[in-house]
Amino acid sequence: MDDAYPHALLVELGENNVPKLKNKLVKYFQSKKSNGGDCRVEHEDRSGTAVLYFRTEEDRQRVLGKEGHEINLDKGVLKITVRLPNDEKSPKQEPSSENLKTLVDNQPYSSSGSNDQRDTHHKPPAKTEGRC
Repeated sequence: MDDAYPHALLVELGENNVPKLKNKLVKYFQSKKSNGGDCRVEHEDRSGTAVLYFRTEEDRQRVLGKEGHEINLDKGVLKITVRLPNDEKSPKQEPSSENLKTLVDNQPYSSSGSNDQRDTHHKPPAKTEGRC
């Protein structure tokens, strides 16, 4: 990967038999239509996917945030889906182990055979601080 373009997105193409598709992808994702910016594209002929590499995280996030990417072609419209690569997860998609521990610790226990010293017969006082 080129260090000047470190922010990757996977592009899933509705069709892969489009002449000069790589050029069309570059033109589209560098335009205002896509909410994109400076990027480069890796695409193999006849492949159903491509990888975009953006110079800035802001450009990548704007492209991810836009719904309904489409490129107008001579013979119709090419529908495009963009997502983060499988090896890269958004922090909002998966809770961290610390968040999971907090969620588990805040749940009342109902098991009567437990050695846990928590009071399972009385409802804990409601806390409003820090909760939604």
